[in-house]
Amino acid sequence: SAYVPLDMKLPLERLSYYVRDLELKTIVTFNVNNIAWNQLGINCIIDLEKDAYLINQMSISKPNLSISIDETAYIIYTSGSTG
Repeated sequence: SAYVPLDMKLPLERLSYYVRDLELKTIVTFNVNNIAWNQLGINCIIDLEKDAYLINQMSISKPNLSISIDETAYIIYTSGSTG
């Protein structure tokens, strides 16, 4: 998995491109209209506000994971004008 910040103020067409290009499967959001994500084909939406009760019931223990330096941590798209 990787962190990809997305701005809901972007046109739906641009967000749709990101979803397709990155093959996004899950969105983690905070109090955002989930209808737009459903329109983009995202079926797994974790809303940090709406799902807070369920999230608070999850374990806070550090997961036993092996992570390689070759794995993607985050992806940032730019307009191309930033260099």
